[in-house]
Amino acid sequence: MALRVLAIGDGTSRSALNRLRTSTGAVTWLQYCSDATQLADYYRMADLFVHPGVQETFGLVTLESQACGTPVVGIRGSYMDRIIFSNQLHWADHNTPLSLANAIDAKFGEDLREIGRIASARAHDLYSWETVFGRLFAIYEDVIGKYQP
Repeated sequence: MALRVLAIGDGTSRSALNRLRTSTGAVTWLQYCSDATQLADYYRMADLFVHPGVQETFGLVTLESQACGTPVVGIRGSYMDRIIFSNQLHWADHNTPLSLANAIDAKFGEDLREIGRIASARAHDLYSWETVFGRLFAIYEDVIGKYQP
């Protein structure tokens, strides 16, 4: 199976990404994407979103990917473990390139379209604007109700 990689964003692995891009010709790299609609289109075009690290503040990119119907594969042991709504059967057990490569390969043996559909529905249930703002306003109402000047 021939894989193509689209990397969006910049970071500490820029040099390694450029070397891989040069040596394989299978990597397309965009330093930044400021257009939300275009970014969503990139997510939807992908078969799989790969998060190659264990450091992530909130996991927004994984939530965005899943909301767009693109399943995620990554490395176990980060905050993202709690916000992945499809199975994590084929996630990397170790933070190594080989472990992640094996996880990616195994993930392609699953029904990615169905996994993405499930993840999208779950992301919508938990993180739609209505849900998030409903929870936020409930907190505000609770605080206001307990306020005593």
